Amino acid sequence: MQNFVELKLKQDVLERYGLPDILYPVHIDLLEVVAGGGNMPLAALLYGLQQRSREAGHDWKQFDAALERLTTLVAPVDDREVISVSGDNWWLEIGPVDLDCKLVTIQRGEELIAAIIPREDSRLRVAAFRPLDAKSLVYLIELGLKPHPEHGVSMGRNSWEYALDCSAGMGNAYAADEGKAYLSYWEFGIGIQNDGSENAIFRPYKDLIARSAALVATELGVYYSLSDEGALRNENQNISEGIRMNAQLIEVASWRIISELHRRYPGKFVMVETHPGGGQYDCLSLFHDKRHVADFNRVGSFHDFNGQPSLDIWRLLAEEEPQAVLDQICRRLELPIPVKLPPSTQDVLTYRFIAAFLSHSVFGREKWECRNGYYDSTGMGECGVSHLFNQFPEAKERLRVSVPNDLLEIPAYRFWFVIRDYKPLICLETTGTVWNDKGQSFDLTKLYKKEKRIWPVVMAIAGHLLP
Repeated sequence: MQNFVELKLKQDVLERYGLPDILYPVHIDLLEVVAGGGNMPLAALLYGLQQRSREAGHDWKQFDAALERLTTLVAPVDDREVISVSGDNWWLEIGPVDLDCKLVTIQRGEELIAAIIPREDSRLRVAAFRPLDAKSLVYLIELGLKPHPEHGVSMGRNSWEYALDCSAGMGNAYAADEGKAYLSYWEFGIGIQNDGSENAIFRPYKDLIARSAALVATELGVYYSLSDEGALRNENQNISEGIRMNAQLIEVASWRIISELHRRYPGKFVMVETHPGGGQYDCLSLFHDKRHVADFNRVGSFHDFNGQPSLDIWRLLAEEEPQAVLDQICRRLELPIPVKLPPSTQDVLTYRFIAAFLSHSVFGREKWECRNGYYDSTGMGECGVSHLFNQFPEAKERLRVSVPNDLLEIPAYRFWFVIRDYKPLICLETTGTVWNDKGQSFDLTKLYKKEKRIWPVVMAIAGHLLP
């Protein structure tokens, strides 16, 4: 956690507030206040523990008692059964939930954290059963996004439909494996499987008593007011200051940096395109051993999952040497920087082709981009195989074929489409086959072995598309 240090509170402070004796994350700006043992900044301590619990993996329960006590100390005296809470762009109702009806739940390990149901207006009501860590709070805030009057929350969906989409995202499986909070959907009530049988772990929760609405409202309020992610409002903006890139430059730059990263470490990563936050973000996402390790967000920043702050990569690429920026990314991913580049594999050649071809579009009038064969919102919107396959029948037929490194066993992830003004003109499969708009197919590896350089390969396949 950036700018936080873990501090052992004085014994008289623990006794005064009834807090358990654990290490408390304290922001460096508050160290003097907390270490002095005077009046404690309780809301700030609560926020620090929310973040710490988020990162705790499978050991998260050790923070529950302190989270509950701090929330109780901060919360106002309010015995209302139902309370509504809101931020700049979100709204939720907190109140009783029938656990025997259709539910979206937040779970962690084998524990039920919170349950969500639709109101009559399709906005959301939530009940919480355990203290909420930062990831659970982000889920609630994002699911509670206020719908646009015309476009809804995401692709025309209302808040409940949006929540259902989120619960189906692949990110939930990865989060569960890592001991983090994740979303689940129970169509027939908590612990009832689709075939009508009972889940022995979750069915007993049907009679669980929810925590008070005031406590949950306090947790949401503290997190939203103190966190940068209360800047869900800001994360989808390019945070660069000074030199900025336009969208076309970022498209080209993202493929250049990605292709060079793959070139250094062939076979290390599987790359897909993801759109978290209901399509608010536009990421080239890296996976290693089926674990999500990093995002290159084209409308934000570079983010790895090693607990480091986001990197304002598009500003850096505009101001510094690309190799220096690539070195910085490699260090963040804890990868050794190679002295010599290894031979390019089929997938590396695919990414090098895309990066080289797109470079012609810098400062051009036409919009060029490259999109994946599978639209993936990682839990925050619509997912499915792209309609772009319809323009390439041979590639569409290849969707029937699975290969060992298909992410989530979805073949469509292997395919990328180069698009001009929304029209697909080139289709590439990371196994090394390319189709162009003339109906021709090419073997990238054979062409590259013959030409020894990537640009002659680009010219042979797509020279007719260049200005």
